[in-house]
Amino acid sequence: MNSCECGCGIECKKRFVHNHQKRNVHLSVEHKIKLRLAGLGRKQSKETIEKRVAKIRGIACSENTKSKISETLKKYEITKVHRDALSKSKYGRVLSEEHKNAIRLNRPDFSGNKHPMYGKHHSESTRIKMSLSQKGKKHLYAYKFSEKDKVKISIARKSKKLSEHHIEALKKSWNNPEVAARRLFSILRSNFNRPNKSETRLSLLLSDLNTDFKYVGNGSFIIDHKNPDFVNKESKKIIELQGCYWHGCKICFPNSKKSNNFPDRQQIFKPAGYDSIEIWEHELKSPEVVISKVKDFNSLDEIEKACKEQERISLMSIALHDRKIKD
Repeated sequence: MNSCECGCGIECKKRFVHNHQKRNVHLSVEHKIKLRLAGLGRKQSKETIEKRVAKIRGIACSENTKSKISETLKKYEITKVHRDALSKSKYGRVLSEEHKNAIRLNRPDFSGNKHPMYGKHHSESTRIKMSLSQKGKKHLYAYKFSEKDKVKISIARKSKKLSEHHIEALKKSWNNPEVAARRLFSILRSNFNRPNKSETRLSLLLSDLNTDFKYVGNGSFIIDHKNPDFVNKESKKIIELQGCYWHGCKICFPNSKKSNNFPDRQQIFKPAGYDSIEIWEHELKSPEVVISKVKDFNSLDEIEKACKEQERISLMSIALHDRKIKD
């Protein structure tokens, strides 16, 4: 038995242990170019590829080997120059349909319970590590997609169907008021520019009248998954501004197929103790109509208070009268 000539100290029958003959050997640039040119145009047979894959699959790395591989890879950092070079080398490369189908067929199926993380959850420490590793990196949606890519992404998303279990889980999650409020707030914030011109105009009119109505149409106030436009929390009153086009105004759009959903919303707000009125977008053109509407709406509250006070006084007088009779 001889010791390996690479200097590792392992005993072997030959000069080197398997693959140790390549240790500490640095190829010159000329040698590398020769090897690269020699390999150009060469293709391995399917049998050879299958043999190599079968051999690799049968090998299970020990924990020690895994740690060595990990430490070695940590030393190599991909620089910006390297990234640009990789990007340029792949730019304009078009895969054939045969190649695409081969990739698609050989891709492992991770759908549903076949996914390794199915039914599992990351620990808090793992989430923190993942968050720290992603900081400073560009998000996927920071890149601009071409119109062709956008169409492909749209088609792929439309064809994706959620499982029954997933749909039921989403429906149940909406029953949680905190989750529902958070989702509605994010939807309203991302999809619409709030407040719009009409809401701003009405907000100015309400402030001129010195009312306590505040704009909450940005999703900051939710009643049973519904977001009103203006709220007075003290007197429990709501003002809904109805867009003529979106809510099917019969004056501005007599042939509109859209329906007014205000009566339904009114029935939702009532159990929570809120009275509500609607103001149409075209009514903002004549501010005096809006002002009289708001004043009448507020005066109802004052009339109710006066009635309650009158009832209280009458009850007190009856009680005093009964006491005098007893005396």
